[in-house]
Amino acid sequence: MSSQPIKFVGSHINQGKSHINQGKAHINLGKSHINLGKSHINLGKSYINLGKSYINLGKSHIHLGKSYINLGKSHINLGKSHINLGKSHINPGKSHINQGKPKKKNVALA
Repeated sequence: MSSQPIKFVGSHINQGKSHINQGKAHINLGKSHINLGKSHINLGKSYINLGKSYINLGKSHIHLGKSYINLGKSHINLGKSHINLGKSHINPGKSHINQGKPKKKNVALA
């Protein structure tokens, strides 16, 4: 058997109608971020799992062979639905364990 290169036929990026608009709508990863540890957005078979694997635009790239991000019907709407990390927070100030002062025992030597 001779080794042949793998060719992906029929998979292409359609930049005509469906495109990523990075002008006004963007993901702000400064203070507020989407933490997808156990929960993830399941887009059919392929999904964006930000737990162990993430979209790193430095060395790794988005592979559009079999798994791709379909921006046709299913898309992330950042207009009305968003995660508000302002009001809901965990306040560890009031609830704490109060340990008093330990008592010392005086041991007299005979």
